Amino acid sequence: MYVIEGISDMTLQTRILLLVSLLLVLAVTITSGVLSWSARHSILVEAERQAESVARLLAYSAAFARDVPDEVEELVSEQMLAEATITAHFVAAAESGGIDKAEILRVLKKIVEATSLDEIIVTDETGYAYLNTVPGVDFTFFPTHRRAPFFPCSPVRRHRSSRTPASAR
Repeated sequence: MYVIEGISDMTLQTRILLLVSLLLVLAVTITSGVLSWSARHSILVEAERQAESVARLLAYSAAFARDVPDEVEELVSEQMLAEATITAHFVAAAESGGIDKAEILRVLKKIVEATSLDEIIVTDETGYAYLNTVPGVDFTFFPTHRRAPFFPCSPVRRHRSSRTPASAR
């Protein structure tokens, strides 16, 4: 029988203490390993859950960012259409009331000065800009321009189609 030197000299109490110490070290090592594995697993599960949450948030943000320009464009277009309709009705009423072009233009310039508008352009039924708060600008809109959606807001176009174009005045 092979005997480790010095063990035969140990007392029973020392041997039991050594055995309990080794078992204790073994138990602590196994427990530490299991707890480390469990903690690692929990961290990985939590990281995966958070990554999925971030991915959902990014997907929602991308969808929101994709839709925002269209929604803003729609809101701004609605506002611009309302402004154009009001202006068209004002100009039609003023012209029907016999107010001259200079007085209408003066009122439109006061509106530009009092609001955030840069300019007001009023066209006739052919698209010729016969009233413009920016002096010296002379042009004609064509139906292919971005302004085309505003054609229907003109009361002149709807109700006074026999009117002589401003360019012929």
